[in-house]
Amino acid sequence: MNTQKSILEQAFKEYENGNIEDTILLLADAELKDDEYLDAAYLLGLCYLQLKDYDNALVYLEQLITADITPEKSRQCRLLLAYIYTITGRIKLADYELKKLAAQKDITAELLEAYAAYKQKDFSKALELYQKILNQNPSQATALNDFGYILAETTQEFSRALSLCMNALKLQPQNPYYLDSVAWIYYKMGKVSDALPYIQKAFSLMPHNNELKTHKEIIEKAALL
Repeated sequence: MNTQKSILEQAFKEYENGNIEDTILLLADAELKDDEYLDAAYLLGLCYLQLKDYDNALVYLEQLITADITPEKSRQCRLLLAYIYTITGRIKLADYELKKLAAQKDITAELLEAYAAYKQKDFSKALELYQKILNQNPSQATALNDFGYILAETTQEFSRALSLCMNALKLQPQNPYYLDSVAWIYYKMGKVSDALPYIQKAFSLMPHNNELKTHKEIIEKAALL
């Protein structure tokens, strides 16, 4: 019979292998000891986040913030909470977590703050925050891509936007989000034939992403005109 420790180890292994539902089932049936519960709660929070079941993810992650966990795990939980609050429109809560992280000068927190501004449609603030990041680290791929994408969506500076996203893609050539950004900017520039190979490659790498699917359909339809 497995010990509880081996169940936790098996659950982490299942999660690392991408078996999210199996991980949840393992932990749901486990009778956990007090010193095992926090690790299990963290893992369950990650699982529900992967499934985009944000309410259940919050159930587990929120309780960890006030628990006796390591500073690194606390930082990770706050980042995850800020992300969930941002994409679910709970902006005040997201701002609270980001302020807690701000003193640490964490690049992930800075990127998330810029992303939160974008989700709030405060595009000028988002661009300002991404520019600040790039001033400190000109090769920060996420900032390059997001800055370029927002620039293309909110201005007519397509050439500059394309250059930024191309630079991100050079750093991570297999990143489907960066491929999508380049494709979308080419499309907005009216260069549909240039956009096609990028969006098709992006979709092949991440075929279940709805935004990529939508972009692919729009670009392929435009190519037929």
